[in-house]
Amino acid sequence: MIKTLIILLMVGFLHVTFAEAPVLDDPYSATVAVPDQSEAARRPAIHDALQSVISTLSNDPSLNHDSDTSILLEHPEQYVESFSYITDPDQDNGLEIVVHFDRAALKPFFVQAHTEKEQSMNIQISGIASAQDLNAMTQYLKQLRNIQSVSVIQVNGVDVVLSLVLSADENVFLQTLQVDQRLALLNANDGQEKSALRFKWVG
Repeated sequence: MIKTLIILLMVGFLHVTFAEAPVLDDPYSATVAVPDQSEAARRPAIHDALQSVISTLSNDPSLNHDSDTSILLEHPEQYVESFSYITDPDQDNGLEIVVHFDRAALKPFFVQAHTEKEQSMNIQISGIASAQDLNAMTQYLKQLRNIQSVSVIQVNGVDVVLSLVLSADENVFLQTLQVDQRLALLNANDGQEKSALRFKWVG
């Protein structure tokens, strides 16, 4: 009884507004027709809205949904972030509720899938003057989100050749390195063989 009362109070404090048109491009939102603005009409509408959102997210190939999502429908009110009412002249009663659900609350049930095709590539990095530099550089690469693994192929003086397994394409990988600026991209002006995958460690 107390838990139900808390949930109802939470819903009661949610922001209620009127709008002319719903936002339809958010997979965490859904629109449901309602006869009026009463709580009795709102509660089943929230249930139906969450059911629609679950269906949309379950059909998203970029998301994994191995968890039992039926538990979400036991208390759908607790996943509501906000709701608003809109008027629809094409409907008989002309009233709909737009329910926005909390992404963070649903995240444990719908996690990002690693749908990118993994690819391997080699990269040569100059300026590795010590074992400490080598360790710092490899640890830096390993923590990048689009690199699955890093292994050393060859060490030749200050040059190190690495083998990387990427979960993103080469352009995304290069952009990541260039933005961070711990590795400087070398070019023909550096007196080195021209290669898009030749960098210098700057720490």
